[in-house]
Amino acid sequence: MIDGIGAFVRETRESAGWSQEALSADAGVSLRTIQRLENDQPVAVETISAVARAFGLEADQLCNAAKWRNLLPTMEKLERVVKGHEIVSQIDGSHASFPCLFSDDDAVRDCASALMGLAADWNDVLDLDNRRMAERSLDEALQDLHCSGAKCFMKRMPMESEWMDREGYPIELDTVVFLVYPNDSPFIFEHDNGREYALAATTDTADIVTAEYG
Repeated sequence: MIDGIGAFVRETRESAGWSQEALSADAGVSLRTIQRLENDQPVAVETISAVARAFGLEADQLCNAAKWRNLLPTMEKLERVVKGHEIVSQIDGSHASFPCLFSDDDAVRDCASALMGLAADWNDVLDLDNRRMAERSLDEALQDLHCSGAKCFMKRMPMESEWMDREGYPIELDTVVFLVYPNDSPFIFEHDNGREYALAATTDTADIVTAEYG
């Protein structure tokens, strides 16, 4: 049993608005089995596969989600960004980015790469007029990404880096996490406030590119 998979299943289920009973019915397993899984108690390999199918995933994707969950401080939802100023408000003054692209589509990859490049350059733009132009460029890049069939989600949070302080402890960087998902991803949810959110899936199926800010 992989550590953290139970929490991932629970949080994904709750974000989708499903009860444990609904997940057990969709996966074709007993309610008690779902409860055991969410409490990180041993379950059969067939159970993992059945729950993964209920989420529209392969079993290995569901298992690898624990690795991603351990990378992020929590499985907090990342909010969709649709305007350049929404990106600017989070990356302004940040130290690093962690962009992940979950798509093999060439058009999505090109649009996502262009968007991440503009975001990575933001803190190097100091002139007010140039910043306005850069923000408009972010608007256009987000629109291009949407037209290519994908959406961008982001959240600013502290993450441990590979650098150590004088006492040998990892240094935390103020990091912006980007997720780019296809429009039909099972990890995208719409909430009552009308905004869309996403949960992290697994880094094993993502292209990961790091870029320092500032």
